[in-house]
Amino acid sequence: MSVDEFLSWFQENAERLKGKPIPSELAGELRSSFERMNIGNWEIGPLDESGSTSFLALSQITADHPSARNRAKILDATPPEGWRFLPGKPPKFWSRQLRWGDPPVLIDASDWRFLIYTYDDGMIEIVLCSDIPEVMDPDDRNRLVVTVLESELGEACMDQCVCGVDANSDAAPTDQANSYALTELRPIIFASLPRA
Repeated sequence: MSVDEFLSWFQENAERLKGKPIPSELAGELRSSFERMNIGNWEIGPLDESGSTSFLALSQITADHPSARNRAKILDATPPEGWRFLPGKPPKFWSRQLRWGDPPVLIDASDWRFLIYTYDDGMIEIVLCSDIPEVMDPDDRNRLVVTVLESELGEACMDQCVCGVDANSDAAPTDQANSYALTELRPIIFASLPRA
């Protein structure tokens, strides 16, 4: 499928793609279209809490990736009315709970706390101050925290502003006193971003 064929198909099915859940045959066509265009990391959903605007997000890739031209062409196209094409997954409107691991374990990140370090170059490091007893492996814990932060802040913010994530720190009591709740990170970090 060419990008032009995909965009035409997307335009024709835009209203049905807003459904929750998306009809299974339509979801299959969407997955298949992206596979044929060699686009592997994408997401579709409501952009705002009201659901009046939806998004199609295509995650960052390197310029030499085989799908780079297809991704760029889609992102440059005019989306259907009520849609936005985004160069990364946006922040989610979510309960801050997710299933993680194999077998899946329910993780509740709603009470996690973080330290924020801002550097002279404007980059930010985020350090987890909370324990995650459900996940013992340090690498897996780090992947989980990055996933939670991407869900909270969005991929673009993580790619452009966050230079490091530490999920394995032993926070001192004084660190806890200076930490921020997960729900506080978005406004604090977005307020520190340079204005375009």
